[in-house]
Parts: sequence; structure tokens; C-alpha cells
Amino acid sequence: MNVDGCSAIVEEIRNYFDFLLAEDGFHVEHIGEFTQGSRCLVVLQNQIRLKFIDGEGGMEMLVGNRDAPISMADKFEGVRYWFQLWIVIRYVAGDPKPTTEQIMEFGNRALSMGREEYLDHISKLLKPALQGIEDLLSVDWSMAKQEELEHYCYGE
Repeated sequence: MNVDGCSAIVEEIRNYFDFLLAEDGFHVEHIGEFTQGSRCLVVLQNQIRLKFIDGEGGMEMLVGNRDAPISMADKFEGVRYWFQLWIVIRYVAGDPKPTTEQIMEFGNRALSMGREEYLDHISKLLKPALQGIEDLLSVDWSMAKQEELEHYCYGE
């Protein structure tokens, strides 16, 4: 399962998020190209799913439960299945809900980092938070928890 136009992102995931594949039982569930190869979607799965979207604006990383549909969309029939990874990391750490200013600051900081620095930064945030995210999205998952997380992440 490999799409030539997405081989570079798959290699980056293997390099920066190797602990997911080597230690935590994740496997590559999906690789796909969109809009004539200008965007790639890679989904890793174990108890949860991690979605990597690579395109002109850089890399976007989202997390969802095991039932999250594999698609570029985050919502289906009005229900959000995919959440920004960095905000979920804050949630499981017990950090206060990010303000609009903090969300914009993170986005600007991510844009100012080089790609390698950004991937390294996110992988280092994810590793210690992974068990909490897995517990949240698999063991403790419910519609009430989904609504609470959506409100925390997006104010919806």
C-alpha cells in the first residue's frame, strides 16, 4: 500500500513518529493522494487513528477514534470525528481550553518552524501523551466525551 506521490510523507512519518510503529502497535491503514497529488492523506491506526494531511500549507495532524472515517473531512453528518492533535494533547494534559489567541499563536509558530523542526516538536509532544489519548478515544469514548472534546477544541 503505497502511493508514489505520498512516499515522502510516509518516510517522514516513519522517521519522526517511529515510536508509533515500532513500540505502540500502529500500522499504516491508508495512504491516498488528493487533488492530483498536491495533497496526501496518511492514516495510522491501533486503538485510535492518527491522520496526517500534507499539502501546500504544510502538515496537519489530527486524531480520532478507531471508527473515525478515513477522509479529508473532519465531520460527517454533523458529527466531528477528527480533532487537532496538538489541542487533544493539551486536553489530556489537563491544560485550560486554548484561547483564540493561543490557537493563532500555535499556528503562526508552526508556520515559522521548518518542517523537520515542526514534526520533531509534535512527535515529542505526542509520545508522553499517547496513552492518555488512547484512553480518551477508546476506553472512555462516548457521545458525551465527544461533545466535551469538541467544545474544548473548537468551542462548538
